[in-house]
Amino acid sequence: LFFPLFFQLHRTTTQNMASSRWLAIRVELCAALFVAATSLLTIITTSDPSTSSTTNEGESSAGSSGMDSRALGAVAISLALSITSALALSIRLSTEVETKMNAVERVDEYSRLSSEEELPAAPTASSSRVPDTWPSKGEIIMTGVSMRYREDSPLVLKDIALHIRSGEKVGIVGRTGAGKSSLLSLLFRMMKTEEGT
Repeated sequence: LFFPLFFQLHRTTTQNMASSRWLAIRVELCAALFVAATSLLTIITTSDPSTSSTTNEGESSAGSSGMDSRALGAVAISLALSITSALALSIRLSTEVETKMNAVERVDEYSRLSSEEELPAAPTASSSRVPDTWPSKGEIIMTGVSMRYREDSPLVLKDIALHIRSGEKVGIVGRTGAGKSSLLSLLFRMMKTEEGT
């Protein structure tokens, strides 16, 4: 049961990582194309020959306008780089948010589950008082006890009968899965009996 679930988790994790890498490569490619287009437009606009002039004043004005256009081009390229990095980060964060929302869906499913059986009310101090001589002797008696972990699961203990007298030392032995832990869970009232006392 463990290995099929482990391999299923491994497959989904691998697909998640591979899809993240696929998306990152595509986003970086689009960012590179965007920066290249911005750089090309900057080069074209800053090398326009129509701004040249033969006069000294015209040369100085053309030079100043060329410097302005080159500065604007540098700012445009810098902003393009920052925009592409912000775009990649926003896409990655949006995918992580969508993945983490699965936990919210699980919590919502758990909140809609039917409640378990309520425990009986706690006894009052007067009704729970035991005699001063209790316990006069300690013994464990089981008669026809059966137990299962869930309603739809098979019985793990079936028709158990035992009598452990006061002062006896008893060891529980058996192979793996024989029911040793189940019997101890039943003795400590961690599980409810299916039938028997």
